[in-house]
Amino acid sequence: MEEKMKVDNISMRVLLETVTNIIGVNGLNSVLNYAKLQSYINNFPPLDDKLEVPLEDFHKIRKSLRDVFGDKGSRVLLRNTGIELMKIYLERVSTLGKLVKTAITLMPEEKKIKYTVQAWTDQVTQKVKTPMGKSRYEVKEEDGNIFLIDRDNLMVNENSGDNSDGYFVIGILQYLTEWSTGKKYDIVQTKSKAKGDEVDEYKISKFLD
Repeated sequence: MEEKMKVDNISMRVLLETVTNIIGVNGLNSVLNYAKLQSYINNFPPLDDKLEVPLEDFHKIRKSLRDVFGDKGSRVLLRNTGIELMKIYLERVSTLGKLVKTAITLMPEEKKIKYTVQAWTDQVTQKVKTPMGKSRYEVKEEDGNIFLIDRDNLMVNENSGDNSDGYFVIGILQYLTEWSTGKKYDIVQTKSKAKGDEVDEYKISKFLD
């Protein structure tokens, strides 16, 4: 079934551009050759949110990054990809940024984060159809922290031990929290389907002094 699933062009485009910016064109080409995805060499997807990239290709590149650069190196690349993805998406692709900025102007910081993350998850569930539909995500406040729960992330290889997608999401949340509040928050993944948990869960903690 996975080969029939698609992810948006922008996610693959930003991943390829981020890898290029860090390790250069030759480095990227080595990663693509290793993943047997030579079709992307000098041929990046367009910068839009159409679902045209096979999910399998996204998995292959992330695995290639992990194999070539190890866990630590691939984590940095994927986290930076998440950051760049949201920056480009909010600034150049979607109208979501302007709508959210207007809505959160007078909110306290925690409410700003919760509203912004919820708006992003709403966009994802509208665009990417998964078996759980709108019930895929939950965003909640608890003890001064905010939690994002994802019950149905198709980019995760369950029980595989490969938690690379978690760092991609951490990068997304890192950008969203700083974008909405102007401050840095601590973001950690507290549960992982790749490691055997029933859900992926991310904790957004109070401002780091």
